[in-house]
Amino acid sequence: MSTVNSALGAYKAASQSGTSAVGGIVDQSAKLDGPSFGDLLKTASQKTIDAQKTSEKASADAVLGKADLTDVVNAVNNAEATLNLFLAVRDKVIDAYEQISRTQI
Repeated sequence: MSTVNSALGAYKAASQSGTSAVGGIVDQSAKLDGPSFGDLLKTASQKTIDAQKTSEKASADAVLGKADLTDVVNAVNNAEATLNLFLAVRDKVIDAYEQISRTQI
């Protein structure tokens, strides 16, 4: 996780310095609409955690006889798919950071 934090810190520092990675000047007058990259990662991780909690609750309800087996299977499959997607994105972010860090200046 420290690699992701390092990548986010480097991204933030580069965006605040006013220069781009290729040596050009970033247009400081440009308005950035929408959430930042860090906000997107935070939202994605929270949704993954929520899906896991929903899956756990459905499983616990099934043990108590309060939930239908179909609902439990759907919740577990949703949690698994969400986790796999989040891990794939994490791996791509780490790969991109490592590739950028190996780039010679």
